[in-house]
Amino acid sequence: MNQEEMDLLKRGSIIISSKDEMERRELFHSVVQRFINSITPDSLRIYFLGNLKDYGWSEMTGDMKISVKDDLQESLDALNCLLYDELVVRKMLFDRTEDEDQDPVRTIRSYNRLMDRRKRTKVRYILVIISELDVLMKYNPEETEEAVCRLAQLGEDVGIYMVIGIKNPEPGIYTEFMKKYLVMR
Repeated sequence: MNQEEMDLLKRGSIIISSKDEMERRELFHSVVQRFINSITPDSLRIYFLGNLKDYGWSEMTGDMKISVKDDLQESLDALNCLLYDELVVRKMLFDRTEDEDQDPVRTIRSYNRLMDRRKRTKVRYILVIISELDVLMKYNPEETEEAVCRLAQLGEDVGIYMVIGIKNPEPGIYTEFMKKYLVMR
């Protein structure tokens, strides 16, 4: 993995774009695999929004908890569930948990370290993989943009990361609002 890919991985949410499908898939696979390898399988849950077969991932093995949504409405529902359930619940959980200095916990890393010391269950990281943002944006642009941008803006602190594939970063697909929160390669 080159330095550029490592830098992308440090960001909470990224968009991978290329008109060359093979180049896009290679980078997509590389970044996702690097992320998966950096976290223990039992502490990661993956949401794949799109068709696994199209990306050659129909045979993912191991202890990974994978939820595949290949229907457009299912994908959008999963994004909204992550946004309004997981993200909000985690923020409330962290705010209600105090560390040794009686300060609220703000990030998944500090929460999990604290739970490890207390011998309690840690919170899983979530990786959201959107194989083709173009398709979701054409299906329901307002709802997709809102969910993707909010998750990109607030997700990293609570352990929700996104890797998004996009064929054509047209203005209607890769919006100005998205440019604020998502870095593109």
